[in-house]
Amino acid sequence: MRLHRLLGIIMLLNSRGIMKAVVKDYNDLWCSGKKFRMVYDSFS
Repeated sequence: MRLHRLLGIIMLLNSRGIMKAVVKDYNDLWCSGKKFRMVYDSFS
């Protein structure tokens, strides 16, 4: 039980950093997708 509570606290502390990393990865993926679409449209 004590370990579970400690893990919960660690998760809460890390959730902000994890969310920032996820959002950054999503933005990078979105930008690369837009670039791919621009290239695809220019070829078609």
